[in-house]
Amino acid sequence: AAGSGGASRAAVLRRVAAAMGYLGALAKLAAAAVALAAVVLARYRGDPDAVLRELPVPFGAFAYVALGGEFPPIFNSAALRNETQFRMWAHPGDVMVAACPKCGTTWMMNIVHQLRVPDNRTLAEEFVGQYDVVPWPLLRYEIGDTVAETLGALDAEWWDNERYPYRAFKTQSVPDDSPVDHLRQASSGNELKYRPDLKYIVVVRNPFEQFESALHFFASANPELVRKFNLVSPPSW
Repeated sequence: AAGSGGASRAAVLRRVAAAMGYLGALAKLAAAAVALAAVVLARYRGDPDAVLRELPVPFGAFAYVALGGEFPPIFNSAALRNETQFRMWAHPGDVMVAACPKCGTTWMMNIVHQLRVPDNRTLAEEFVGQYDVVPWPLLRYEIGDTVAETLGALDAEWWDNERYPYRAFKTQSVPDDSPVDHLRQASSGNELKYRPDLKYIVVVRNPFEQFESALHFFASANPELVRKFNLVSPPSW
């Protein structure tokens, strides 16, 4: 019995020693990761977009967020949040398609465009994509794109045509500070700010139908699109 007890204690000590060895290895690995992260943060401080361009996923994605990069990186919310940038592209008389996500945004964008070109079949039908005629300034086509670069990638003949009675943009955000009481209460803190020199078309939907539409959208979406939204895509999209 005494021999059995000694063997049992020895086995316990071996397991403890093995566990301590694992913990030591994990501690070293964690220290190395912290050191590497410190080097990366110091190297790319002030330029989180460069992380996505130069480092492999998912490490580059984690570093991007740690450096304060916007999530997801395909959006540039400063286009709305920053007053200077907002006024740079949103001019008096412009129409904002302020439809909440999955509430018929593309449908309304097409209606808004068709209403301004009732007698011009070329402009009404021959554009390639909806963003060609009603741009989304928040969308980045390349990592780190500014609003000017996003709009510059489009043909101005389609979205900034001098024959249009108005220009139109997609925002997917209900305007904050609206003079309409119920909209102001529902949109407090939103990125899109109300300006009396702009026009807003607000589209809302039954939230249960909106949620169901979102489920179908992501279930059927291109895997590359889903990866972009989740910040696990390759450094270039």
